[in-house]
Amino acid sequence: MHRKIELWIVWITAVISTLLMELFQTLGAWFGVTVIIMLVLSVLGTFFLVSRKNLLAGSVCFILAGIDLLLGSQLVAFIPAFPFFVSGVLALNDYIVSKKED
Repeated sequence: MHRKIELWIVWITAVISTLLMELFQTLGAWFGVTVIIMLVLSVLGTFFLVSRKNLLAGSVCFILAGIDLLLGSQLVAFIPAFPFFVSGVLALNDYIVSKKED
């Protein structure tokens, strides 16, 4: 009887560790994809803002990068996402001010 209990414990531990390993690999792959998307959006937003020709597109890129970072980290990385939102809102403000001047 004691041997059966040990076998059950070993089997349950193996199943749980296998499931957790698969879960961590899936989460790692998901976060890896979202980091690449965030970097691409950041570079595009930076190019738009440096050229100062399309401030609205730069603003949208930074806001989308912040949303992507939040969703990819499952709402854990809200502190690193905050500068993306601030950059997006400031670029949007700059766009609105430049449209009022024209």
